[in-house]
Amino acid sequence: MKDLGQVASLARHVFAELPSALVEEVLSASADLGPALLHSLEDLRERRSTLREALRATGLLSQDREFPYLPPPTTCGIDGSYAIERLLGSDLVACAAVAVEGLTPPSETRHWPEPRHRTLVRILPHAAETGTLIRAIMLAFELELALEAPHGVVFLDGSLTTPLIHLNQAANTLARAPDHPLGAELSRLAPAFLRHYEAVLAGART
Repeated sequence: MKDLGQVASLARHVFAELPSALVEEVLSASADLGPALLHSLEDLRERRSTLREALRATGLLSQDREFPYLPPPTTCGIDGSYAIERLLGSDLVACAAVAVEGLTPPSETRHWPEPRHRTLVRILPHAAETGTLIRAIMLAFELELALEAPHGVVFLDGSLTTPLIHLNQAANTLARAPDHPLGAELSRLAPAFLRHYEAVLAGART
């Protein structure tokens, strides 16, 4: 009970800017979560033997010594961001994608040369379409880095459909605003965007 009191006190501090009635409603509802979680864990514990036998019967359960040794793959993570600062007479627009390498074994000899990032910064006239276009450019940068990465595992933010959704939105936006200053940049990146996206979906490295 002491721990629950500390959690409630912390929650009230974190949610200090929210309406008190909303906070109290959330906290009161959370009191029922503990028993529900405990019940689900107890249910799994009771069914543990049955579940294990079912896995063993399907051949999905084995021991690690039955598998050949595979060296751990090298990894990297790629993410991007964009921002639009609306100034008095124009918009300051920027986007970037960056790759960060994970831990690599001492025997690793592959080298990924710099730069491992892509950026774009522009001063543009005010336009409602800018956010859609700069986001697609950011994703094009991310996919480009993903294909350049000499690693066995590449982590990308978002779902597998995220790039296609945002490229489609950007294409529809350009159809309505063909003279947007970012249109030429996106058109230049679009063919490589699709090739890189296809390669990611194919998953040849796996």
